Amino acid sequence: MARYAVFGDIHGNLEAWLAVKQFLETQSIDEYICCGDIVGYGPNSKEVLEEIASLEAICVKGNHDRRHSVVINPILYEDVDNELVEDDDIINARHRLYKRTIRHTQEQLTEQDMLFLKSLRYKMRIGEMIISHGSPVLVNDFLYIRDKNQQDTGGFFIQLNKVQDHMRRVNIRFLFYGHSHQPVTNIKYLIGNVPTNLKTQEDTDLNKLPKNGKMVRCLVNVGSVGQPRDGDNRACVVIYDDETRKIEYHRIPYDFRTTQRKMEEIGLGGYYSQRLSVGK
Repeated sequence: MARYAVFGDIHGNLEAWLAVKQFLETQSIDEYICCGDIVGYGPNSKEVLEEIASLEAICVKGNHDRRHSVVINPILYEDVDNELVEDDDIINARHRLYKRTIRHTQEQLTEQDMLFLKSLRYKMRIGEMIISHGSPVLVNDFLYIRDKNQQDTGGFFIQLNKVQDHMRRVNIRFLFYGHSHQPVTNIKYLIGNVPTNLKTQEDTDLNKLPKNGKMVRCLVNVGSVGQPRDGDNRACVVIYDDETRKIEYHRIPYDFRTTQRKMEEIGLGGYYSQRLSVGK
């Protein structure tokens, strides 16, 4: 039996990570699990990577980790120092800013750092749990998991029921993942022989499901430490206790203004730093 701290999408935000780490030090954690995207966007990817490596956390590879595990062709950076004007060409402006974040991160990371990122697996199995960044189906494609009530907007998404069916076939009951930066738990359970679904952003006791339901599958999106996008700008971390079968979401305030100031000082101000204020 173990008490797990599960988190992801830190994105080089050292202030957010240190606040989460300080909180977790008070929580009698047995295992640390990182659902990927340690680096990218934020100003301190190298320092955050060193922090996670020192924890000896169970860690999987996110799409930003994969991107930064290889040296990017410098020709891709040719336009990144053009003035970033939020005008009618807002998409191109944000794309140039994004490429600036890639360049900054790559300038920070050593060859050893890149080898660490490259060594991470796309998914890992721990007992009855799977850990991945996005969907565990077509895991290299980093698909977002959507439920049937959400519009399918293209090839970046996979429906929740397809993921649940995959979990059934490989005999897995739990999935912990990230990628969307939006915390949510989806539980499939039985009332008698009738399958029922519960979607919640609240803490959940799996021993006390409605109408004494029996859990079949549980998918937990752990949100984001360093760049939340659910309207709450506090860092997010999940604690799961496999003895009490309780899933807890914790929101941790941190000094996001220091992170924003750092980003502005290195030319990464604007869209990616402003969203830290509002969590979107």
